Amino acid sequence: MTRHNLFPMLAVAVVLLAAGSSFAQSTNVVADVPFAFTIGNQSVPAGHYELQSISGEGILALRRGNEHMGLVSTHSIQSPAAYRSRLIFQRFGDRYFLRQIWMSGSNSGRELPSTKLEKELAGNRTLESVAIVASK
Repeated sequence: MTRHNLFPMLAVAVVLLAAGSSFAQSTNVVADVPFAFTIGNQSVPAGHYELQSISGEGILALRRGNEHMGLVSTHSIQSPAAYRSRLIFQRFGDRYFLRQIWMSGSNSGRELPSTKLEKELAGNRTLESVAIVASK
């Protein structure tokens, strides 16, 4: 095999490996959420959701089936113990807000910043945390 023929084959192999690696890391958490909730500034209905990291900067994409539901910015958080994959919601009355995402076997997770509405509701109601077990 000549050097000229080897380069395209190596290029294709590198692209396929990168694509496979990217796909394997893209889906972080999958969960069935039995209630409507707010993620960032968007309200979404109950359903089966995937949260996918789309950048190393903490941007997550929310998908329901084939439907793209939005993007949200997060920041890294740590816990002294490793958790199962789960989503943590804060509940104010009958309103749920996605607050944290934890990945199985890791003591690091992602947290969403509080929205203006959450801060307003926090002053008027009792806070309750609700955990939904997810799969990775």
